[in-house]
Amino acid sequence: HPIGLIINRFSKDIYFMDERFPDVLYDFSQLFLLYLASIVLAVVANYWFIIPFIMMAAVLFLTVRYYLATSVELRRIEALKRSPVLSHVSATLSGLATIRANKQIEIYESMHYRLRDEHTNCWMIFVGGGHWFCSRLNLMTAVISLIATFLTISLKNVISAQVAGLALVYINNMIGGFQWCVNQYTETENTMTAIERVFMFAELPSEPPLEAPLGTPDNNKETKSTSFIEQQCC
Repeated sequence: HPIGLIINRFSKDIYFMDERFPDVLYDFSQLFLLYLASIVLAVVANYWFIIPFIMMAAVLFLTVRYYLATSVELRRIEALKRSPVLSHVSATLSGLATIRANKQIEIYESMHYRLRDEHTNCWMIFVGGGHWFCSRLNLMTAVISLIATFLTISLKNVISAQVAGLALVYINNMIGGFQWCVNQYTETENTMTAIERVFMFAELPSEPPLEAPLGTPDNNKETKSTSFIEQQCC
């Protein structure tokens, strides 16, 4: 494996698995329970609220599924494009004296810029997809807040002013954090890509031993040695 691939797995991917993944999972769990309690309180205060909530849940499910199908693949491509950059930097630093002696600096600079641009293109597409998703979430929360406000006003003779005001306060508080809650859920799914890459690297088959195990007959030593050399050459 190239050294850039190994550095990528044991730096960025390990960081996502050990530090990033627990943080986003904790944030999502906490916010999900908080907003679930807010929805239950709003539905208890006015059972008509369940209609816009069901509509929002259906639209949110379709939007998240559409976004995750793209963002997970973009994150995987971005991680694959990061490894050649690290490999090129490591190889350039190792052979820096030779590159300067042969006056190949411009060639290696252009190669580095090309690899970096390929990685940056993938990263910017991923960031653009995140902004697209956040704008849809903002639109959904604004529509839900508007519908909840009109339902409360139209049913002012059915529910008390105290309960209606409490439900509206909780619904309006969801506008600020609902986007972050869903965003943390999608980030959790995207972070699983790094964990998948680490496990793929950990499950690679081990190389054959350099020495034959004890108890092997002497007449098979030459055959095993030849087989080992053929495996290394392949």
